[in-house]
Amino acid sequence: MIDYLAVFANLEDPARHWDWRGQDHELRDALYRSLEAEQAAAAAVALPGEAPRILALAQSAFGDLRGLLAGLPDELLDLEPKPGEWALRKTLEHMLMVELSFRANTRYALSRADQDPLKTPLELRPTEAEVDVSGGVDEVLERFTMAREVTDTEFESVENERMLRPTLWGGAEVDVRFRLNRFGGHLAEHTVQCDKTLAWLGRGPGEARLITRRISAARGLHERYSDPALISSLDEANRALARSLQSA
Repeated sequence: MIDYLAVFANLEDPARHWDWRGQDHELRDALYRSLEAEQAAAAAVALPGEAPRILALAQSAFGDLRGLLAGLPDELLDLEPKPGEWALRKTLEHMLMVELSFRANTRYALSRADQDPLKTPLELRPTEAEVDVSGGVDEVLERFTMAREVTDTEFESVENERMLRPTLWGGAEVDVRFRLNRFGGHLAEHTVQCDKTLAWLGRGPGEARLITRRISAARGLHERYSDPALISSLDEANRALARSLQSA
């Protein structure tokens, strides 16, 4: 998916001519047709419970990040935006580390005995050695995609009553439901940070990337639950569209 998102996001002139069903349109309309196809797929999918709905929202938040970063030059990852502010790679490292940390804490909350302490033992928490954000933008996003898939697979079958299991977050007692919602909240929080970083670097998103982010976010709402044949069909249509846009 990252391949055609990169093409969509880097369109230089969304107002250029584009032919759709024999009618004259603009290239931006091509992106909106893609968005509408993703919306239709998201509207049609039947999510099997509250936990999958929460995690689909988290994947949509990841989709927004994916659309923000897809196709950006790799060298932007390590540029300091201004004194005291993280480079993109550092922010992504933090995001991935927290994905693993939230997963470990949620797992412990669901599996611990009632007499066990609320705080997750240190030996059950992830280490920095488990977080790899080396390489270019595509490589980092692919690793993050795999990490999100592991999270969703592990927790999508959590029953509603188990979401009441107590746990700690930020020193306060919360429950598993809070923790599941925190996956998407944290992704959104630091996608905003990445947005700010790119603005400081003079690379704020143009119109095409803004639309692309919505396409990717809409995909996140259904990509784990739509029929794989539908996902393949959407990807094939988007890659064909990307090829036509590149030659337009």
